[in-house]
Amino acid sequence: MPDTTPPPVPRIDGLGRWRQIVERRRVQMEAAYARADIGTVDYWGKRAKTYRAALHERTDEDPFLLRVLRDVTAESTVLDVGAGTGRHTLELAPRVARVTAVDPSVAMLGLLREDMAARGVGNIDAVQGEWLSTEVPPADVAICSHVLYPIADIEPFIRKLAASARQ
Repeated sequence: MPDTTPPPVPRIDGLGRWRQIVERRRVQMEAAYARADIGTVDYWGKRAKTYRAALHERTDEDPFLLRVLRDVTAESTVLDVGAGTGRHTLELAPRVARVTAVDPSVAMLGLLREDMAARGVGNIDAVQGEWLSTEVPPADVAICSHVLYPIADIEPFIRKLAASARQ
């Protein structure tokens, strides 16, 4: 009878593979920025309003947000790392006790603050800074959406994120 045991699957260096993906993306993005004559220094400063307009209207169909909403209550605190213009922050704020929104972009957080004022939302702390060098209190739930693409050394980022969530 022939041996039907499948061959062993080779081990994959997940962190090394992630770094390769991020590096390839960086090279592609820099080439695209150069072709479009866009600098990377203030990339989000130039795109923040367009980004906000494109994404804030579709939160009711956002599967990530719908999943998070199942895990929070009116007493929950939420940490939104890479909050940007507040796509998730602004939807979560009326449903939870407090949201801490962290983002490195002054322009993105500026638009979040404008929307907070326009909606009369007072339970959001908008914190400008890079995640690994920013100190904020832990929260019940920590979220991070569409942020990791350029982060080659992902392990410390995720470890800090996990350590910042009580649930």
